[in-house]
Amino acid sequence: MIKSRFFLKNDPVFLREFDERLNLQRSCIEKHLFVPPIVTLKVSLSSKAFGERVFFSNSYVRNFYNWLVSQCAGATSNIGGSSFGDGSLANKSVTGSTRSYSYYFFHSYYINEFAGTQGSMLGIVIGKSSIPFSFDHYNLQDIISSGTNTNQLVYNAPSSPTRTWDSETRLFTVHHERSFYNGSGSNVSVTEAGFRSTLYYTGSSSDTFLLLRDLLPETCIVPPEETLTLTYNFSITYPS
Repeated sequence: MIKSRFFLKNDPVFLREFDERLNLQRSCIEKHLFVPPIVTLKVSLSSKAFGERVFFSNSYVRNFYNWLVSQCAGATSNIGGSSFGDGSLANKSVTGSTRSYSYYFFHSYYINEFAGTQGSMLGIVIGKSSIPFSFDHYNLQDIISSGTNTNQLVYNAPSSPTRTWDSETRLFTVHHERSFYNGSGSNVSVTEAGFRSTLYYTGSSSDTFLLLRDLLPETCIVPPEETLTLTYNFSITYPS
């Protein structure tokens, strides 16, 4: 497995690693196992000096696993008790509140509650911490808020998710994209990214939960009046 680093889109090393991950997906299909998604994060700046770069995400946190098991295995979030950690399906919100009830964690049917809106801290979010990744992280470690003050970027409304489909390889990819504008008048350094979403933990009660956290391979400096764009790509091979 390659060490996390930025690649240009058509870098042979990146393409070779992507193909190896596709082969892993095909091996899972042959063994009748659910296929793990290939997740990449594309980073681009309006400045031509930086261009467009991509790296492999390795970022699912405990909240994501607990949500997935709750859905796939039909297990309520209190099946393992009320503590957030090993052996439990309890999830922890971005404010540190542990949620454990006799309900399944589930997403709303509103895309805005999954991917966010203009200025909201849902969907793709960014931060300025270099703290190493932990499976138990429940928020970015130093999130950048939306605005035009020092160390802020304007969170633009995310694009509606799109998909690409390759009928030959059976590869289905979903793309989530969001841009961030620097109106602060000074450079803003971005070192981490993630995905936060609304999850319901009772029939009518919801909270915001972190599902992904990535450390960028390099600090991305966003100059004044420039726009940073992040695209999360989720790719999975279908068996037939």
